[in-house]
Amino acid sequence: MNISFKGFRFALYTAATVFGVIALVIATIVIPPVQNDTFPLATPERAATAFWVSVVLHLLIGILLFFNALRFSDSSRGKPGVLGAFSILFGLALLDAALAFQAHGPSLVTATTCLWVCAATDLLAGVLLITFAVLVRKRKETNPSTDD
Repeated sequence: MNISFKGFRFALYTAATVFGVIALVIATIVIPPVQNDTFPLATPERAATAFWVSVVLHLLIGILLFFNALRFSDSSRGKPGVLGAFSILFGLALLDAALAFQAHGPSLVTATTCLWVCAATDLLAGVLLITFAVLVRKRKETNPSTDD
């Protein structure tokens, strides 16, 4: 499979947008019900703080991917793969949160569903970023004279 640098830039822009949307969903749909969680052993303040950290980290990855797409060159091939690995880790953290809040009752059904979707999206984006990084590396190794 041959992928051009333009296609890779488009994938980076798309991934940056996805991370921005995930941050927005967590900030607007997940955090408010979590702050009002009345489950007996819940610690809503700590959970909300952890989700705000997740929002900041998702925005940071989105910004890094956006600037990496703007200045994409042969020397920056591995950076999206590293960000993809972090995306997989963030997806696993959101998956853990979704599993934890699943038992907190009907007041958190929407937040839990959004966490499941965000976790799946994080995991998928991470796998795709790593895949694209490998494809671009293989492309450059097999045909070093093309830079489109």
